[in-house]
Amino acid sequence: MCSMPVPSLPQVHPMRLGLWAINFGACADPELQVRAAVAAEESGFESIWTSEHVAMPIRDNPVPMPPETPFLDSIVSLANVAAHTSRLLGVSFKERGAITDEYLQAIRVLWTEEVPRFAGRFAAFDGIRFEPKPRQRPHPPIVIGGRSPRALRRAARFASGWYGFGLTVDGTAAIVGELRRLRVELGRGAEPLEISLTTFEPLTPELVERATEVGIDRLIVMPTVPGDRLEATVRALGARFASGPPGRQPSDQSE
Repeated sequence: MCSMPVPSLPQVHPMRLGLWAINFGACADPELQVRAAVAAEESGFESIWTSEHVAMPIRDNPVPMPPETPFLDSIVSLANVAAHTSRLLGVSFKERGAITDEYLQAIRVLWTEEVPRFAGRFAAFDGIRFEPKPRQRPHPPIVIGGRSPRALRRAARFASGWYGFGLTVDGTAAIVGELRRLRVELGRGAEPLEISLTTFEPLTPELVERATEVGIDRLIVMPTVPGDRLEATVRALGARFASGPPGRQPSDQSE
């Protein structure tokens, strides 16, 4: 009986160390999660990893984890960690805008091309299939927020909607005008751009009228009332201001 030596793969870089399970178990405590991530970064870890499945194989039913295991959403966990670290997620803060722009282009390719192909600085793929395609055509709506010049240009270039948060209706008017100007400049002036706004101004008929005048399509409200009054407040606001779901007329409440 003989054996042959197994050739080792060439090592092109020093071993990198990652930290797994940042989103469940002990790390489901957000404060401990941050402390663990900071400790990993300061002690030389190269990356951190979460764990999640959008589906589980039938053979793994029941799921091989006690149901009482504390679990945090991966995206929320990574966002929490990103706010307290500088390099573990491997994303350059200064290049976040350029990365976002390119990812938006890549996502649209995946959504719309039968055999998607993309070559960019931050994303590249070829010879793949991406299924199932979204049901919406040409693709699901893309809504972009932010009010910096680059964010507004990004919305004008890629989006079918813009979302503003914590602004006044009158303060949003200039932004709507700039978005319209940019859409024309980018050759998208004839395409609709839906404007949504969360404002903390009191919701009144006059405010709704003014929002309509400046080109706001949707007011997204957050009632600041105690929990025991929330449902009644939502119903009252809906009865007074909402036009009902698309394609459906509001019911006549009169006797």
